[in-house]
Formats: sequence, C-alpha cells, structure tokens
Amino acid sequence: MKKEQSQLEKILLIRKNLAQFFIDKNKLASQKHSVFASLLRNKYKLSKQQACDLCETYNAIANIRSLKLSERRKLFFIHKKHTGHLLHVVESEQFTKTEIEKYINYALRLKHYLSKNKDNYVKRLKLKKLLPDKIIFNLFIERSLRTHRSFDAAAKMLGASVINEKDPAAISLMSRNESFADSIRTFCQYADLIVLRAPWAYSTEEAIESQRNLQNITSVINAGSGSDQHPTQGLLDIMTIKEALGIKSFEELKKKRVAIIGTKFKRALRSFIITLHAVCPEIEFSIITSPQQPFPEDIIKKLNLGTPNITISNSLKDGIRNALVIYLARPEIELANYNPKIFRLTIRDLEIANERCIILHPLPRTDEMDYDFDKVSSNKIWNQVENGLYIRSILLLDCFGRLEKLDKILQRV
Repeated sequence: MKKEQSQLEKILLIRKNLAQFFIDKNKLASQKHSVFASLLRNKYKLSKQQACDLCETYNAIANIRSLKLSERRKLFFIHKKHTGHLLHVVESEQFTKTEIEKYINYALRLKHYLSKNKDNYVKRLKLKKLLPDKIIFNLFIERSLRTHRSFDAAAKMLGASVINEKDPAAISLMSRNESFADSIRTFCQYADLIVLRAPWAYSTEEAIESQRNLQNITSVINAGSGSDQHPTQGLLDIMTIKEALGIKSFEELKKKRVAIIGTKFKRALRSFIITLHAVCPEIEFSIITSPQQPFPEDIIKKLNLGTPNITISNSLKDGIRNALVIYLARPEIELANYNPKIFRLTIRDLEIANERCIILHPLPRTDEMDYDFDKVSSNKIWNQVENGLYIRSILLLDCFGRLEKLDKILQRV
C-alpha cells in the first residue's frame, strides 16, 4: 500500500511540474523540451519513452490552452452539416449559454418523463434501447461516490455496458509504472467512451492527447480533474437552480445575489461559478471566505468579471444578505486561525436571505451547516444528487449523437 501511495505521489509531482513548465509558464522552446525530458528520466527514473511521451503530450496541451476559447471549443465538438454533438467534455468554459440551456432542458424533460408512475417499467425499457451497442469505461483513479455512481447508473439506464475501474492500485500506471498514455490507449481498445477522474489538473486533456496517433478517437468526459475542473457538477448545479426556483429563463437571475461560503475553491466550486456566469453574466457573486484564503485570481480572469459583479466578504451575515442562492463548500479547516463560526450556516441566518433562498452543496459536508437543514424546504442538496443522474445521461447521449432518439421518446409523453 505504501509503495502504491508513493507511486501516486510521484505521478502527481511529475504532472504538477509539467503543468508549470509547459502550460502555466508557456515554456515551449524545443531545447527546453528535450532538457526537461532528460530531467524527468534522471529525477524520476522514467524510461525514454515515458519521458518523451509526457513532454509531447503536455506540449500539445499547452498549445491547445493557448488558443482562444472559440478555437478550443471546436476541438471538443463534432461538427456536421446540419447538426453537431459532443466529442469530449473537458472544461466548463467550453459550453455556451445555448448549449447549457439545451442540456438542462433535456435533463429536466427526462426527469419529468421518469417521475410519472404510469408505465415506468415500459419507459425504462425504451431508454435502454438508446445505447445498447456502447461500452462506457468509468476510470476513477481518484475515489468518488456520487459522480462515479451517477455515471454508472446513467450508462446502465440507457442500456450501455459498463466497465468500472475505481481502485488506483489495480491500474497499471499506479502499480507497475506504466505510462498514463499507454493505459489510456489500452482502455480505448475496450470502450466507446471514457469517464475519467484523476487527482491532477489537465488529466482529461492528457487522455485526449494520448490518442493522437490512434486510428479512432474515443470520447472522454471529465469527471473531476485535479482541483481545476468538474464541468458535469457545474451543469447539475445550474439545473437544480432552474428547477428549484421554477424559473423559465436564466435572465430572471439578473442582479440576484448568489452567496458562496467556504475557503476551498476546488473544482466543483470553480465549475459552478463559471457555468452560472455563462448563463447569466449579470448575476452578483458574494464570496464569503477567510482572509488567509483569498478568492483565486485565475477564476476572475476566466470569467473576466468586473468589480460590480463580485464582492469578497469575511462576514457571513453581510455575504448572505438578500441571497437567492447559498452555495456551501467544505471549509479548509487546516488553515491557521480557522474559526468555524465564521462559515457555519444556521437556519436563523436564512432570515436575512431572500425569502425564496435555496441551499446547495456539492458534498461531502462536515460541520459547515446545521443538521436541521435536512428538515427545511430550502435545502436542495438531494435534488442536486438526483439531477446528476439526468444531466450525465444527457451528456452521454450527446457524445454518441443520440439526443434526437431521446427526443422522440420524450415527445410521446
């Protein structure tokens, strides 16, 4: 077990250094490329093939990341004459407002379709005819509960066969130092789509670039990439807001306050902010955080937010005042001078929020909210969990270009 943990730590360190070298600092000179490959071989005892493979992959990722968003998006979709569909789900920024609304509306229709008690068995049999010829590979190098199981359930609900790999110790790249690229190329021979969660940033891009010399490209869905991205979580969060507030258009959120409580600005929270801003740029974000853990500047750069759209506060009461949505994230209790009273939300606090206020949380939760919140109607956490099944079902269908087939089923309701 210790050997496997040491191997994982080495992999994380290598990719962190690669990201800094190739992407974050954009050092792309060819001579530096070869020098860094040599350093990888010497410092981490990698083979020449492994070192060169890693450098070539991250060099390609750096080139992609340097593209304008509009150009980058073209790489993640299949474009046809009359229609188009997903190829990969990589980042929250890849989705336009129109696309987000399309996926959410489909997911809400699917949920409504299954919520009716009449002939539920027959309805599920119809859904199973949508992907009976497909194999989904759930590759979870990092442990997961809700995301993994919702993708598993979604694939099976649509009739697909599923391969679940959730034990890092069983993956060759962890146990025998096989390159991640070779592992991905292997899995691509067994499946039509890979759902990937890994504990390092750019893992989805790495899985895509690993296929550059393969004859056929296997779709990859980002199910959590390091601390940077969790696009499917962002989509299900926005779906829950639309459903819970009963809004017909996201324009109704203009000038409304969304309060975010917590200090861990990790992938779920990042994707939530990016996706919500995409559907309603005029929304007001109120960030309640610790002075020791400021709001990450890279999110502000991605959003291109002006100062009127975002406020930072160290006071919970000031931050949630008149809030229509309160989004809790797990506080970073490891911080020095951490005071749980600053971030703990109580039911009494809702008295100063909007009367329609709803509570969201990506889970897992600890002590950042009263236990009694499970008894109040404003708590929409379990709606989020349920909506993950539907939004991920829609993304799987779109990756195979089969939303039209679903549409025909839903139209009969």
